[in-house]
Formats: sequence, C-alpha cells, structure tokens
Amino acid sequence: TFWNKMQLFISLTDNEEVVHDEFPLVLDEQSLLSELEEQVASILYIKSENLDLFFADGRRIFDFDANSQLAQIGLHHLDKVIAKHSKLSIWTALLNCEEAFGRSHGDELRKSIHLDAKGLIDVLVRSLFFVAYPSLGTRRFAIEKKFYTYFNRGVQEIRSSCRSHFTKVYGEKCNVTFGSREDGSRAGCLCLVDDGATICRFFVKTHHGAGDRSSYTRLDIDIKELFIYTFLEALRMGAEIQFINNESFSKRIIYIASREIPSFQTLKFLELTEPEALQRYSKSVVEMLSVYSILMLADHHTANMGFNSALNPFILDFIITGKRLNDVRDIHDGVRMSKQINAILGTLDERIKISKEFLIRSNFSSVFERSIVFFLDHHKPKFDKTKLVFDRINKTDDLLQYFDDVRKNISLFVDE
Repeated sequence: TFWNKMQLFISLTDNEEVVHDEFPLVLDEQSLLSELEEQVASILYIKSENLDLFFADGRRIFDFDANSQLAQIGLHHLDKVIAKHSKLSIWTALLNCEEAFGRSHGDELRKSIHLDAKGLIDVLVRSLFFVAYPSLGTRRFAIEKKFYTYFNRGVQEIRSSCRSHFTKVYGEKCNVTFGSREDGSRAGCLCLVDDGATICRFFVKTHHGAGDRSSYTRLDIDIKELFIYTFLEALRMGAEIQFINNESFSKRIIYIASREIPSFQTLKFLELTEPEALQRYSKSVVEMLSVYSILMLADHHTANMGFNSALNPFILDFIITGKRLNDVRDIHDGVRMSKQINAILGTLDERIKISKEFLIRSNFSSVFERSIVFFLDHHKPKFDKTKLVFDRINKTDDLLQYFDDVRKNISLFVDE
C-alpha cells in the first residue's frame, strides 16, 4: 500500500524559545506518534521519556495517544514540530540558583545553594540535557566555575596534584605554574611546565563520571573514556594525554591532562573566521564523524573538533553513548548544529566511501588493537592499584564488551 509521504520540520528550542537545532524528518501519514517520538529522540540524543513535542501553536503533541497516526492528530505535510527537553524547568531552577548565589551573603547559605545547584546539575547530566543543548553547557560550566572558585579546595587539589605529577615526569627543578581555563570546559586549569629547555602547556580537566559530564562526579569513573583518549592519541587524532591522580586528597580522583596542540583552532573558530574556506576541511570532518560513530560517541559539535595548521584533524572531547551501529548508513549524518558545515559534507554514500578509505589509510583496526594491549598492560594496572571504581552495577563501564562492540562496528566498514 502506498501512503502519502509527510515531511515535518523539527525545531529544538529551549525555555526561552531559542532554536538550538533544526532538521527535516520524512515519515508518512500513517506513521504513529510513537514512531515520530522515537526518531526525534534518536536524532537529538534525548531519552524518549525526556522528550516533549509540541505543535507550532504550542499545544502538546503528547496529549494524544502514542498509537495515533500522525494524520489523525492533525499533523500535515510541511508542518513544524517543536521539540524540547522535559528538564528545562530544572535548567531554569539552576539559573535561579546562580542568581541567588550572587545575592547571598554568608558561607552557610552559599553552601546550601551550592548543594542545591549540584543536585540540579546531576539531574540534568543524567538526563543527557547538555547533549541535547551543548551550547547551554558553556553556561553550565560558567556557573560551576563560580562555585568552584568560591569553594576553591577543588582548584587547590588539582594544582597540587599537577605539581606533584609533573615534577615526577620532568624533574624536581621544573617550574610548574597555573592559569585558569577560559574555554568553558569542565572544571580544571591551564598548567605550564618549564623544565629549562622547553615550556609545555597542558589543559587539565576533571574526568567524566560514568556516562555523564558532571564536574563534581568523583567516583563511578568510566574507564572507557580513559581508553578512548589514549586511542585517539595513538590514532593521531587526539592530543598527548597524561592521567593524574589526586594524591593530596583521594587517589580515587583522576584528572586528564591534554598537551597543547600547536596552532590548533576549533571548527567553531574556523567556521566564524574562514567561512569561505570550510570546503578544504570537509573530508577530515567526515573522518572525525566516522570515528565518533565507530567508537559510539556523541557531543560531536564544532567546539569539540578542530585542526592544526597542517590541516590535521583532532577530537577534543566527547561523551560515550554505547549505541552500536547496525549498518554503515547509521554513521553520524553531520556536525551538531552547523548547517553551514553539514552542507559541504557530501551525500551519505560519499561519506561512507570517505570513512572506509580513512579506516584503511589510518590502519584503524591495527591501531585500535595495539591501543588495547598498551592500555591493559600500562594504564589499567595503575588504575587498579589506586582502587578506582569501575564496576558499579548499571553503569556503562564494561571495557571488554566495549572493545567487542567497536570491533563489530569496524567490521561493518572493512568486511563488506
């Protein structure tokens, strides 16, 4: 039976009706509301239970039965559908905490507000709120920085740990100084190490919690994230990485130190300053997107990707989704929220061809296997010795299963 196709325009907005993402979605008139929900949730990386859909006039679509056909509930070809994360009210509450913190006086009241804000951030992180709204993550980090600076024990812990680590690596006579990070990244610092011959700059940040992005998460560390950083370095698509334990407070806290990539610029910066030259980066952007896809990563927006002056691509940050590929056509279809860049990436078939060629040229599978051996032999014993928590139930921290899943993803491209 032939049904009339229905193209809908999906618009992701926030509590102030600012548009964060837009894309077309093709279904048919007989498609169910549940199918619309599932596809929008998948594209926006919002859990279905945290997705709210609205008609263009503001009426809630979810007031209808999930088994209703789209035509029956009043959706028509070329209609606009508004998508929102259901935790936007929590985001508003966090902004109110920030305002209250600025007006308050006295440590006890500020500590209380700080605890409230941490709880709200944890709710947002668990619901993948900042995956859906990465630009709000910058504001979130600025809020955290206010708390982090006021209650600066955390800053001192990071600096003390860095000084201890780098003097062991570069010698007791090296000079270790610090600056603050201005890039909206997770709580951390800029560390300059001068050994008398060279000056190295490291960007130090706290480790993600297992499957989340909370700067305050100290336990339930996801060991997969640590492996991925080492693999990206080996693939020459990531910075040189050093792992630093917090020996001054708790060895169960770990920081990630990324050595500065010379002449590096983010894709976000290049998009603003070289819009007419973006085409020369398009192939490498597709290659980075293939890496995000095969490693089951998200947060693939322009601030997390970039190039050095030799046009070599680098991935700075990510979150782990653990979502397996069923087919090569399941690769990420573009950079998050960048129509300008996505318009030059080519067709799906062209992107698949580029991805396959990249896997062969980079010896992706061989580098992956060597990285596994190195990580298990060199890094994991140190983590085990410090009793880092990797094995909590219901956490996405099964490292060996992750290796197998990535191998299966690779095989989709190389075994065809």
